[in-house]
Amino acid sequence: MKTLTAFALMVRKHLPVLQLAEHQVHVFMESGQVIKGGGKLSEYGYHLADFRYCVVLQIDQMPAVNGGVLLAALETFLAGLDSEESLSPLQLDITAVSDRLIDVDASVQVSDAIYIQPDDKGRIHSPNGRFDFKHDPFSYAENLDSVLVDAKD
Repeated sequence: MKTLTAFALMVRKHLPVLQLAEHQVHVFMESGQVIKGGGKLSEYGYHLADFRYCVVLQIDQMPAVNGGVLLAALETFLAGLDSEESLSPLQLDITAVSDRLIDVDASVQVSDAIYIQPDDKGRIHSPNGRFDFKHDPFSYAENLDSVLVDAKD
């Protein structure tokens, strides 16, 4: 869920320019699936699986004048993803709250690879030995609220 965490940090970094408070912005994961990875060995370890999920951004009462800045930030972030990480175009749903404010719902489907490495004390047991994560893919966004609060520019 490294992409989810990176996305949330990018959004937080842009809060001042978007004239938003943290309570107006919600970033979360929705509807995921695990796809078998094939087990090929790479510099990261054995490719166990790909975790495909939808990253959702909800913004309440954003100044409409900042819509272009938001779109530029989102597209810049997505352009920086590898082709294997970004699986769909950005979907947007914008609702006018007043003549100056909008609510924004944005989503994109992404994929994070999950790799395991041989480890004599690993938590994952298989007929081929014991394995563990070099970087646990599920710890990235374990507590996203604290990630956002603790993030510093």
